[in-house]
Amino acid sequence: MSLERLKKAEQQYEKATQESFAGLPIPGLLKEEWRRFIQAGDEYLKTLDEAAKYPAKGEACLYCRQPLSPEAVALLKKYRDYCNNDLRAELDGAGRDIDTIRRTFQQGVDFADVERRVGEVTGNGAGITADQLTEIRDYVGKGKSIRDAIESRKAVESADQPAQTARVLKYLEDAQAHNKELLKDLTERRDKREEALRERQGKLLDIESRLKASVINAADREGGRAGEMGG
Repeated sequence: MSLERLKKAEQQYEKATQESFAGLPIPGLLKEEWRRFIQAGDEYLKTLDEAAKYPAKGEACLYCRQPLSPEAVALLKKYRDYCNNDLRAELDGAGRDIDTIRRTFQQGVDFADVERRVGEVTGNGAGITADQLTEIRDYVGKGKSIRDAIESRKAVESADQPAQTARVLKYLEDAQAHNKELLKDLTERRDKREEALRERQGKLLDIESRLKASVINAADREGGRAGEMGG
């Protein structure tokens, strides 16, 4: 709908512009460079105090600062109308609508982030099926095509995009949750193994201490008997 509005506004504005300047001997008329020149002059004029009454007969020309003739006033009025008439306002409004759609689409889903998250969950080797991966990659491909079409102001078909977006994000969220649980389980197992290892080391140290004590006690007893015999 917004694209249709923009195309219609462009056609109406272009037709009115061609009719308004028809037959005028202006170098480069309606070329892109001419359009930028006229628009830049109008933007500059808006910063000046005399913008409301410009152009007027006898006033200085905005460009050459010479007094304006009736013919020059008529031409400059066409320039101002080119930049500010109702058709131009409609064209600008339609363009803003397209820009709003583009920004909304870009802010809605970050396809680079989707690809990064896919790499994370697949790298862990669990949490997502082959069919889900296929749909996610299809979604990313279509999303990039829609983004490029919006950028170039071409018609796009995205009726199923919101529903597919919800499914894809759910796949990724579920896979990430699964991998977090897996990591938590592995961490708990590691902690338990380390605790069991510490217990075994403690027992070994205890046995070692007992053995050392036993050896010392045995040596002491042997020493005591030897002393008795010598006495």
